[in-house]
Amino acid sequence: MGHYTTYTPRIKGRNFCPNPIATKGGIPPYADSAVNPSVEGTVAHDEWWNEQIDYCLNGYMTGGVKIPGRYYYYLNFCWISTLKRGNHFPDYVDIDHEFFELIEEAKAEYKGIICIKKRRVGLSEKFAKAIAGYGLRFYPEQYSAGIVSGLKEYSEELFSKFKEGNSNCPPEFRLHKLLDNTIEYKVGWQEKTLSGFVDRGSQNSVVCKTMFTNPNVMKGNKFDDVAFEESGENQVLI
Repeated sequence: MGHYTTYTPRIKGRNFCPNPIATKGGIPPYADSAVNPSVEGTVAHDEWWNEQIDYCLNGYMTGGVKIPGRYYYYLNFCWISTLKRGNHFPDYVDIDHEFFELIEEAKAEYKGIICIKKRRVGLSEKFAKAIAGYGLRFYPEQYSAGIVSGLKEYSEELFSKFKEGNSNCPPEFRLHKLLDNTIEYKVGWQEKTLSGFVDRGSQNSVVCKTMFTNPNVMKGNKFDDVAFEESGENQVLI
């Protein structure tokens, strides 16, 4: 017989609200440049967004509970698509909270995560929006994420979810693209100089490839995060 323990849910205070932007009226008018572009650059606008960036980087305390920064970003600024509800902000659930804490633990200890799951439970959305998408926005220069699978349709589906995330972001979190094709997405912009055009910005990137029968397809690249999509169907994963 295995050893089983009773799951203990998180105890939240009365004012627990991990997603204040998504559930309490959205971005306030004085900070919403999508609705009113003239607010961009004002003191109120900049102070509000600087506070949000701090929450996304360092986490958010609510009801006596610490919400990891990338989970705060996911809950408040990322639209996801589900079959029954269409496009909507993610709901807070304990198991997602634990998943994002697990990500931070794995990164701190330089380990990977293997997730056994059924289809359509939102794990791909989390990688696309709150791992790769988060890394491109909040990591320093030269961040790189990889997407790989044994079948082309799996890697391309996840890559498309990642790209969709940018168009649904508020302007303050929207990325400028240096490169956008079927295998690579790189952020930044080009600046004209006396010697020609020069790439500027973080130049963070996401690469999408398919293994087929070649387990070395990602060899020679350095990645901060990699998703092995549908790994159970990849015969050369090991």
